[in-house]
Amino acid sequence: MVTIGDVISTIEECFPLSYQESYDNSGLQVGDVTQPLRGIMLSVETTEAVLEECVMRGCNLLVSHHPILFRGLKRLSTATYQERCVAFALRNNIAIYACHTSADNETTQGVNHYLANLIGLEASGRRPMMPQRGRFYKLQTFIPHSHADALRSAYEEAGIGSLGGYTGCSYSCSGVGRFRPGAETHPTIGTHGALEAVEEEMVSVLVPEERLSQALATLRAAHPYEVPAYEVIPIMMDHPTSGLGVVGTLPSEMAPQAFLEHLAQIPGVERIAYSNQPTQPIRRVALCGGSGGGHEFIREAIRSGADVYITGEAKYNDYLDVQGRLWLITFGHFESELCARTMLYDALSDKYRNFVIHTSDADTNPIHYF
Repeated sequence: MVTIGDVISTIEECFPLSYQESYDNSGLQVGDVTQPLRGIMLSVETTEAVLEECVMRGCNLLVSHHPILFRGLKRLSTATYQERCVAFALRNNIAIYACHTSADNETTQGVNHYLANLIGLEASGRRPMMPQRGRFYKLQTFIPHSHADALRSAYEEAGIGSLGGYTGCSYSCSGVGRFRPGAETHPTIGTHGALEAVEEEMVSVLVPEERLSQALATLRAAHPYEVPAYEVIPIMMDHPTSGLGVVGTLPSEMAPQAFLEHLAQIPGVERIAYSNQPTQPIRRVALCGGSGGGHEFIREAIRSGADVYITGEAKYNDYLDVQGRLWLITFGHFESELCARTMLYDALSDKYRNFVIHTSDADTNPIHYF
C-alpha cells in the first residue's frame, strides 16, 4: 500500500526541506499522511477550484508550489480563500503539500533549473546565483586504524563525502585514543577498569545538512566501538547546488530583440516587461523565478557578470536602477513558475506509475491582462 507519506518522502528526497528559506512554510500544509494514496494533483497555487478538481478526479493529495499556509491562521472560518481551502481539504480528506523555496533553491532539478531549460541555457556550467550558506557540517570521528577503511567505504556507499564531481572525499590523521571501560560496558578493545591507549585515526567528512542524520547512522553502523566518539561542526561555506536563482550561458550569442522573441515562446507567457535594451548581444544569463526583483537579487545578478537578469516580477525603480549595468526582464510571477508542475511530475512519475498524476486544469494565473 502506498501512502501519502510515501509520496512526500519522495518529494523531500528531491527537494529537502532544509533547503527552504527561513521565512517560508514549505512542507505538509493540511491532511493525514497515513491515508492510502488515491491520486495526485499538481498545481502552482492551492485554490478552491483546484481542490474541487481534486475531488472530481479522485485525488487525495495536492502538491502545489506556493504554500496555502504561508502565514499562520488565527481562525478557521469562511472569510478568506485560505481558510475556505483548508476547511474544504479537511472535509474531503485531501492532503496539501507545498514545494516552495525547497524546490526554488534546488538548482539541479528545481524550479529555476526547469526555467533555465525553457530559456535554453547550457546544462554545463550552471550555478546558483545566490548560493545558500551554512548548510554543511564537518563530521569527524575517532576509530581504530583497522576499521578506518571500512568506515570510509560505508560513507562512500551511502553517498556521504561528495564534493562537486568528486566522491569518497575524507580527511584522516593519526593519534592516540585513551579510555577506561567501566564495569557495565562491553568494550571492543580493552578490559574493565584498565586505562587503554589505542592507535586511532580521525576520519573527517563534509556533510550537507539534509544528509546529516544518514551520515550519523552510517557512522554508528560501521564503527566498532560500543559508544563511538564524534563531533559535528557547522561549516560556513557556499552550497554548490543549492541557492536562489541560476546563472548560465546561452549556446550562442543572441541579439536583444531576438532574445525577447525567444522568451515569448515560453508556455504561459502573455507579456514581457524590460528595461532599456542593450546594444550588445546577450550570452550570459541570470534568472530567478517568482519575486526575484529587488536590490539583493539584482546586485547578485550584476556580480555574476550576466548580460541579462530574468525574473517574474520587479518594482518600478528596479528598471531604473539597472540602467547601464544590466538588462532586466520580467514576464510574470505565475508564468515564471508554471514549470513547477512539470518539475513535480518528473520527480514523481517514474516511481508512482500505478497512480494517475494530474496537472490541474483549474490552476490558472490570478492576474489577468487587458
